[in-house]
Amino acid sequence: MYFVSPVCNMSSSSVNIKFRWGLSPSDPEQNPVLIVGQVAHLNSLTWSDVRCKLEPRVSEEAWRRGLSCVTSSPGDSVELWPRAASIASLPVRCSRHSAPSRSHALAKIVRGTQRATDECIVLVCRKRDVYASAVAIARSFPLYGARTAAAPLAAAGSIPARPSTVTVELQLVKEENKQGECYF
Repeated sequence: MYFVSPVCNMSSSSVNIKFRWGLSPSDPEQNPVLIVGQVAHLNSLTWSDVRCKLEPRVSEEAWRRGLSCVTSSPGDSVELWPRAASIASLPVRCSRHSAPSRSHALAKIVRGTQRATDECIVLVCRKRDVYASAVAIARSFPLYGARTAAAPLAAAGSIPARPSTVTVELQLVKEENKQGECYF
């Protein structure tokens, strides 16, 4: 999949989703960050790869401890800094009903960690899994909900709520054919 520009937007009424190649520096306290990927892909990351997203709040030691916790139980997530920085791993199992990109699990993880503020999702994946993973993340932020609720009455001079921005930054890993990986 090729992007026309370095930043592509997908907008809904409440969330703007931006996709970018590579990581940009940010403070997790200002923009919460979720680092998500398969266990093997997360293990290929070094501290220097992700330090621009986690410093000054998260230390290298906390990153290594969090990474060891997540890789020991795939499909789990660990908070490195309370409500600001977390790591999540996608499940290892792959069947004929689940895609090799694990996009079904990715959508579930993103839905479970949504915040009302601007946030950043670092997606660590192979180049061939980018499209499926990007669609799974976008699917986590629907355009509308079918639930009915009483809408609050807006005052005549009220300012509409500012939509939050979710920035998905893609960190690609090398394509390697490892044991236990399934192809269809």
